[in-house]
Amino acid sequence: MLEVGRYYRLKSPGVAARVLNKNGSERYPYLIESLILRSRWHVNDLGEPNAINTPMLIPAPQSDMASAVRRLALDSLVR
Repeated sequence: MLEVGRYYRLKSPGVAARVLNKNGSERYPYLIESLILRSRWHVNDLGEPNAINTPMLIPAPQSDMASAVRRLALDSLVR
């Protein structure tokens, strides 16, 4: 299950998306937003999108995402 307000990785490398709400259809209830891609789309519980041209979500645990964000922030400071 995805959680509203959390960030998840996408299949596209280096891109994350946030779950906005759970008000979509029965098959694709979660509305996802990516600021980098400048788009929104719906996904199901497994992270599969409702359209073929939108990226798939990787439903990883929050602790993994938090460590990935910290790692990216540290990498950007080193450069």
